[in-house]
Amino acid sequence: VVSEFPHLVVRYPILFGKHQQTGQFLCGVMLGFIEGENQFLDPWRRDPEFYRPLMLQRSPFYALGPE
Repeated sequence: VVSEFPHLVVRYPILFGKHQQTGQFLCGVMLGFIEGENQFLDPWRRDPEFYRPLMLQRSPFYALGPE
């Protein structure tokens, strides 16, 4: 969600790309250098500046389509 960018840019390195087959532009954040690594996750939320993107905030209530 574009409205999240001001919160995200101060916490995470944002990356932009373009899907080779569809041409759709994509946005993501880099969380680590090793697959599965997340240097930004604070599971105990000790960091008062910890920001959870909207996708994670609604996580248990989000359902995918027919695929």
